[in-house]
Amino acid sequence: LAGDMYSLLTGARRLRAMRKNGAATVSAIVEKGEFSKSDILVRQIIENAQREDLTAWEKAKAIELLMKETGWNATQTAAKLGFADSTISKLLSLFTLPESVLERLRAGELPATAAFELTRVNDTAEQDKLASQVANGELTRDGLSGAIKARKRNHHAKRNRSRRCSTITAKLENRQSVTVSAPALDLS
Repeated sequence: LAGDMYSLLTGARRLRAMRKNGAATVSAIVEKGEFSKSDILVRQIIENAQREDLTAWEKAKAIELLMKETGWNATQTAAKLGFADSTISKLLSLFTLPESVLERLRAGELPATAAFELTRVNDTAEQDKLASQVANGELTRDGLSGAIKARKRNHHAKRNRSRRCSTITAKLENRQSVTVSAPALDLS
């Protein structure tokens, strides 16, 4: 049909590969109508999510853009893309990391699995320190996971020690009693 305009929504890499290999024709699905930006994004993200060379950061950025464009929450986005809710949550958690850690992730110095582990740490200085140790080969992803768990155990133990209370129970008449509990309770 002379004069008709077509837009390629997905399959650009496949089309280029076929042209490079000398294909004169290609199979295509032609759809009539207008597509919203969010319709196009959904299709492109679904296609690109299947690529092995797409990094976790690139997926996270695409998902963030899709959510902003459509107004979808994480659960709706997961359903539309065919991802597990946890996958979307993990990818979006990357945005909580400090820029120094994200730079290491984007440069390929820090594996995505380690970056996901680092999102469990609330202290940005500690995240940066641990990311450096992973990037320098001083710490594996499993070692990182263990270090984070040990750090949390130590933090909880310190907090519990500081919260320990003394408890005193005084027996009253008629089988009643009063119990008092407070930190550093002293009856002297």
